Amino acid sequence: MNKLDVPTMKKKIVIIGNGAAGNAAAEAAKRTQPDVDITIISEEKSWFYSPCLFHNYICNEVSMDRLFLRAKADYEKNGIRLILGEKVREIDTKKKTVFITKNKLRYDALILATGSKVAVPPIDGVYKQGVLSLKTLEDAIKVKEQIHKSKKVVVVGVGPIGINVSISSRKMGKETTIIARAHQILRRLFDQRPAALLQDELKKHGIQVLVNEKIEEILGKDKVEGVKTNRREIFCDTVILTTGMKPRVELAESSGLEIGKMGGILVDDNMRTSEEDVFACGDCIESQNAVTLNKEISMLWHNAVLEGQIAGINSVGGTRRYVGSLNLMNINVFEKSASALGLTTDNPEEVIELYEEKANEYLKISLKNGKIIGAQIINKIQLMPLILNLALKKISVEEFLKILEKRRFLTVSPEYIRLEQFFKR
Repeated sequence: MNKLDVPTMKKKIVIIGNGAAGNAAAEAAKRTQPDVDITIISEEKSWFYSPCLFHNYICNEVSMDRLFLRAKADYEKNGIRLILGEKVREIDTKKKTVFITKNKLRYDALILATGSKVAVPPIDGVYKQGVLSLKTLEDAIKVKEQIHKSKKVVVVGVGPIGINVSISSRKMGKETTIIARAHQILRRLFDQRPAALLQDELKKHGIQVLVNEKIEEILGKDKVEGVKTNRREIFCDTVILTTGMKPRVELAESSGLEIGKMGGILVDDNMRTSEEDVFACGDCIESQNAVTLNKEISMLWHNAVLEGQIAGINSVGGTRRYVGSLNLMNINVFEKSASALGLTTDNPEEVIELYEEKANEYLKISLKNGKIIGAQIINKIQLMPLILNLALKKISVEEFLKILEKRRFLTVSPEYIRLEQFFKR
């Protein structure tokens, strides 16, 4: 047998999940090792799409075709095999085999990008007709159809998804109420004052905001007729649940992978799990925050993409390290643009807060041990890239003030001048 007769064995990578993390992993693996054999398996029947645009789709600001980020031709062009509408039943990590409905696939490296699922609250009547959640493309289609034929909509949950859905409902001319047990909207992103400014913006545009209020029951026989809280009854014909997500780790657990204290798949800074040749990325993992260094589950698109890239590179022999997740979120609330980074609250004795509020603008920077651990901005979001850079580089206030004193540096980067006032003690 001559050299040409010797079969070449391509490395086989199997990726479970066709979202942001899974696609980023596939593309990174292909760039690193072009001849790698990649298969993506997804329970959904849709091509890769962006859930970040769901609220725009619901109120007809974008068409459905704008949601899709990949088409069949893109997978074929990149040499990626895609299996849609198939659920993985089992993973044998010893034999390196994935079992789907009527088939099995062997892998050299496995990447779990199983994402997250809706955390359904224990509310009486939560499964009545007219009660919907928003996670998948199929959900978005149902929510759009339901709101379109509704008269009054109640949104349960005041996180970014809940805020965006309530805005979409109002833009469609529906009477809209948003309710939460939390004492404010966007509790994980903003402190009370900026949250109050954004809440006022919602009210100004006709959205009723009820906080510190618990949904006890969804009224109606078979269909939604209203909701009962601990304070009142509200008549409505649609309820949208946006009460949070939790990592999808059932497959990882049944495969013997280690799960972290916060409920996500435990990975190291190479995205490796507790099992050899098994990686994980995206909403299903818990990782370290790059700014605060705390462990967290960060279900944000940009983190999922970076985690996926690292998992993909390392699955074909790379050694790329993950610097940590960034709790960075932007949201538009009608005429107000808001951005948040890092922690909202901490030990008051250890944190110094610098802030300014005027007209329609708000800026707050949180410092711990002289370094930025958080920032919250309304209508001055052009400053966030600079603040983020300072936070990631762990530049102290003292170092920053030295930079400000250097006229030459300010000539090169005059945007630093804008922040000088916030660092005066």
